[in-house]
Amino acid sequence: MVKANIIWASMFGGAEDVAKDVYEEVKDMGVEIHEMNDVSMEALQAMENIVFVSSSTGFGELPDETGMGAGGDKFYENLLESKLDLTNTKFAVCALGCRSHENFCGAGVKLLTQMEAHGAKCIAPMHECDGDDVGGREFTKAAIEKLIG
Repeated sequence: MVKANIIWASMFGGAEDVAKDVYEEVKDMGVEIHEMNDVSMEALQAMENIVFVSSSTGFGELPDETGMGAGGDKFYENLLESKLDLTNTKFAVCALGCRSHENFCGAGVKLLTQMEAHGAKCIAPMHECDGDDVGGREFTKAAIEKLIG
């Protein structure tokens, strides 16, 4: 039985590393991992507990599939256009970014905003990694443990 899902998007591999490292630690707890653009809206609707791990690109956008990792841009566009009711969904967001950019951790903010707009409940303040992934693994693992109790 799937208890929680890690959904990740990464331009240059940092968010991917965080997501996959945590997954290796928690996979025996009923956790699955997914590249963000591979998650359909139907699959998202069925998920009860989610931790998003995403880097930001450009002007705070979700990564596309031109980088070394995997994109989240198509997932986000689908989420924007959907009429999903996610009131039974709990989630957390680990955002990687760089404060030197205009929209620091913009991808994480977008995910947080849209998930809440669809009724999902955020269980922790968004974790922001500035220029690296410091604290990302610890936050993601703690969020999963909180979600699945």
